[in-house]
Amino acid sequence: SLVLSQVHMATTGVDFYLRKYVVKDKLALVQLWDIAGQDRFGSIYRVFYQHALGAVVVFDVTDQDTMLNALKWKRQVDAKCSLPNGEPLPVWLCANKCDLPHEVNLAGMDDFCKDNGFQGWSATSAKTGENVDSSLKSLVENILSHGDIFEVKAAADAEVAAETVSIEGTAGGAGGEDGAPGDGKCC
Repeated sequence: SLVLSQVHMATTGVDFYLRKYVVKDKLALVQLWDIAGQDRFGSIYRVFYQHALGAVVVFDVTDQDTMLNALKWKRQVDAKCSLPNGEPLPVWLCANKCDLPHEVNLAGMDDFCKDNGFQGWSATSAKTGENVDSSLKSLVENILSHGDIFEVKAAADAEVAAETVSIEGTAGGAGGEDGAPGDGKCC
């Protein structure tokens, strides 16, 4: 079960979490990268998108402007990411702070998600934990439904491994010109 702190600390920069989910008798170890959605960190985000197999976009139901920002983030993910098989990255939309009075009308969210390419959506509360785990599990289920991506990724990883150059020598030092072990010094 999900344990949440009652002390809220806003993410500045990037935060990282590991979660385990069992989906259809398969154990999925999920790396979650919280990149905070702050424009001032925009230049570093592509590094975190690089090997992503899914994304969660979160907006605040108490602030209509964040709904518009959610579309911006979805477009950015679509422009910078795709699955190894070339299909669009699965993106789940979370309408956060559902425990507070809403400024955003959630009645048309299914159509909004369909029109904008989100896999689905959930009303969530990071404060209470409501629907947080089930939202992430839904995204993981969607990712696992693309079984061929793991075969494509494994083939690409094998290709990279085949092109990898192995450098042998003593630990802590470079080898000499004749290939003999070095003196333990770097330079």
